[in-house]
Amino acid sequence: MPYLIKLLENFLVSFSKTITIFVFELKNVLMIKTCPNCDKEFDEEFEFCPHCGQKNNFHRIKFKNFISDYLFAQFKFDSKLLITFKSLLFKPAFLTKEYLNGRQTKYIPPVRLYFFVSLVYFFVFSFTLPSTKDFVNDNSDNIEADSSKSSVSGIDIGSEGLSLNYSSKDEETKDTTLNAFESFIKSKASLLETKVGISKFMDNIKKYISTGMFLLLPFVALIFTLIFFRKKYYIENLLFVIHLQSVIFIIATLFNLFEFIYSSSWVFFVEVIILASTTFLWVKNFYNISNKKTFWKLILFYFGYSILFIIYIIMIFFMSIILI
Repeated sequence: MPYLIKLLENFLVSFSKTITIFVFELKNVLMIKTCPNCDKEFDEEFEFCPHCGQKNNFHRIKFKNFISDYLFAQFKFDSKLLITFKSLLFKPAFLTKEYLNGRQTKYIPPVRLYFFVSLVYFFVFSFTLPSTKDFVNDNSDNIEADSSKSSVSGIDIGSEGLSLNYSSKDEETKDTTLNAFESFIKSKASLLETKVGISKFMDNIKKYISTGMFLLLPFVALIFTLIFFRKKYYIENLLFVIHLQSVIFIIATLFNLFEFIYSSSWVFFVEVIILASTTFLWVKNFYNISNKKTFWKLILFYFGYSILFIIYIIMIFFMSIILI
């Protein structure tokens, strides 16, 4: 009898363990879901799919879900924008340090930020550029470009008829090249005397000035790298330049908008002072140097930047004239 009781107890314990394991496995099977986005399984308790990141809310989309998701995306972007702009305008070099320290999620990425700010700035800046009427008179429509005119070396058409002038091959080639170049220059100069030519010239400036400014950034970062070669690496300087140029664009945009309302000479001087002070604070905080060192380092930077900017302006004007 005791043997049968012990055998029954062992059976009940084994049966209980089996039932427990079965319930546990059944629970796991029921809690495993398949992601409709990547077709991989994951635990139902997860809020997001661990494989692709899609939210674990696989149900029929209702109107209230659509509206809530839209509003969440909008407010999330707005919060990033506000936090980023607040750091740019009121915490010099703080945003760059945050990005380099790995705290990046709550801010707009640097390149995306630059393109967004530059797009707004150059859109506003385009309205401040002089119009075609500021360069040409009303009777300039009658002026035609000389680009349609061509000259043939060695051929003279006079009142007495056609005459041919013979010259050596080298002299003829040289004269032809010089005449072609001279004709090209004259044609562009003639176009610049017309409303159509001026209009194309201004359109080219608007088109290439933003692209040129973006291509200028790596060279500006190189100047900072040469000046602060013991402080930061080139990529760190490039990130700093992108953020600094972004905040300069924001300040310049605000002043351009203010000038539409109230135009005065003192507005420009205030803008220059604020931009210079902003650059000073950004350099001082990012490189952790004293006021005296910041001043002399910026003198070197402005010297190198002025040369680079002059080359940039010449290239913009040259390309704008050539492509008329």
